[in-house]
Amino acid sequence: MPGNSPPNEKIFEFALSFVEANGIACFLGILRRDNFLHEADLLTQQMAYLSVLKICRLLFAIAGNSLVHMVADACQTESVTQVSTAVHCQAIILQTALQQIPSPSQDIVIRSENKII
Repeated sequence: MPGNSPPNEKIFEFALSFVEANGIACFLGILRRDNFLHEADLLTQQMAYLSVLKICRLLFAIAGNSLVHMVADACQTESVTQVSTAVHCQAIILQTALQQIPSPSQDIVIRSENKII
């Protein structure tokens, strides 16, 4: 996914097309397959799974933040979209949980701390 440049319309269109094309389900399918890279050596498999997990974390964070923003927009007085109280409560819990997801820079710190121990 394009991410090196500041957010713009093309990046949004790409991300939207990716989600609409069932991209999240594709990555989840990779994790569920028991024959993913079955002919590769163990190190290659581990690195591939790690990359897929990082992409899934990004996709889930995007989907979760999108839901939180949708609920926040629905709470505005001029909004025509309405959400139930249950969805609103779930979005609050999700917003709190999303703050606990480590960023890629924190991954490096966690990895380096694990090597010290």
